[in-house]
Amino acid sequence: MNKQGWLSVVAITLALTGCGGGDSSSPAPVQVPTTIAPVAPPTPAAPQTTSVNIQTYERSPTVAYPASVTSAIANLTQETVSVEAPKSAGEYSQLSVTKVGYQPSWYPYTAQDSTPIQIGLYKADTINKQPNFAKGIIPHDAGGWLLDYYNGGYFPTTFDRIKNIGGNNVVYADSAIIKTMDVDAKSVVLVGKYFPPDQVILDMGNLARSRGMDFTVMMGIYPGDALGNDSWTVPKFYSAIGRLSDNDPFWDAWFNAYKPILAERAALAQRAGATKFVLGFNLDFMITKGNSRWVELIQAVRAAGFTGKLSYFSGTYAGSNGFLNISDVNKRTAFIKLFDEVGLSLYSPIFAENGETLLDAQPRTRITKNIKNQISSISSAKVPIFLMIGTPSVHSGLVTNEYIESAFPCSYFKSETRNYQTQADMYQSAAEIVNEQNSDGSGIVKGIFSWGYHYLDNPRKKDVVNDTCYDFSASIRNKPAEAVLSYWFKGW
Repeated sequence: MNKQGWLSVVAITLALTGCGGGDSSSPAPVQVPTTIAPVAPPTPAAPQTTSVNIQTYERSPTVAYPASVTSAIANLTQETVSVEAPKSAGEYSQLSVTKVGYQPSWYPYTAQDSTPIQIGLYKADTINKQPNFAKGIIPHDAGGWLLDYYNGGYFPTTFDRIKNIGGNNVVYADSAIIKTMDVDAKSVVLVGKYFPPDQVILDMGNLARSRGMDFTVMMGIYPGDALGNDSWTVPKFYSAIGRLSDNDPFWDAWFNAYKPILAERAALAQRAGATKFVLGFNLDFMITKGNSRWVELIQAVRAAGFTGKLSYFSGTYAGSNGFLNISDVNKRTAFIKLFDEVGLSLYSPIFAENGETLLDAQPRTRITKNIKNQISSISSAKVPIFLMIGTPSVHSGLVTNEYIESAFPCSYFKSETRNYQTQADMYQSAAEIVNEQNSDGSGIVKGIFSWGYHYLDNPRKKDVVNDTCYDFSASIRNKPAEAVLSYWFKGW
């Protein structure tokens, strides 16, 4: 341990049933026996015992992780720590830590962990109730192994967990993709390549409502895919539209191609009991193409029978805020006012200022400052705002716009360093901003959504353990960030 980095650390040694060996240099362990239900033989041999070294410290709002900790923990009493032994070396269990005066925390422990686990704790706070606040979780979006998770029975268990951590809104997110496109011929065909059977979405709505939670459907367009003989990539797409004016007739074709997909999804959302429908997330290249085109999309959604709230979520990361693509404040306000609610998609919230070179590590004070700046840039429209967080658990997660999905192989991210604390700091900062609002419901931020929540505690590909980068991903499941969000969700 870096002694210079920690002024006060409390080491707690746990015992659990499993495999492996302890650290002989650790303090005398407090043995907390954990047993596994016997299988065969009828009388199993005495379980092996190993120790887990937990080092807790207080997270400073002004010091970036993993820089030195400047405030020491005092008066740590009535400690309660529990852990379930991992079933195998590659699986995760949830190691939970509770200390008086601090928010509860948990950590995805594996039997392979051999070094002391350092868990930063946040001071418990006075919680200001937020009436009618959307406490949303967006599970892993469509595509990939969604049907495997559905058929494997992971939807009910995931919805139960969302409810248990204090969530009250489950979001289904999906994207249309490009089948064919020709900017010169002013033609485009969009398709729902990864749309699951309707019954999957209907079941999601039923699962949410049966647990007393709301259901939201979120739609978008992913402008990079390969279908048939036409291969599109995101760079190719942006290169193609980069030479078009906002008034180019191509945009009529683009919006007209999106309109029937939105209408079909909106009708399905109504059948599934959704109370909110997002017309688009991170489609900021579309918001400058004229409000009249967006009005037609909204009218199509209403004509399809959707009666709930309508919103748009703008991308806010890597030094950009999509809403600010509309430079004229009055025009920007007019666009925002087309919707009942709007969202800020916060992935990497730190913006470079005055030509600075951003460091990967950033304190919560800086995170808070930048999020507040983004809120203030659109708050004059007086439309309710949601914060959607998709920050990955990597060291550079606050300053780069790299989205990391749970199912991605770790070979994609060889240059990344796992960092649960940075992700937790992001959620804590957003929660503290919301908690500054009064308890009378007058605050402009009306909800927090967490993007990319995985359907499994122990991520697998088709139920076979694989080299997935769950550790690095935006998913907060079983990580310290989930404990942070649960603390605030249950309090609000």
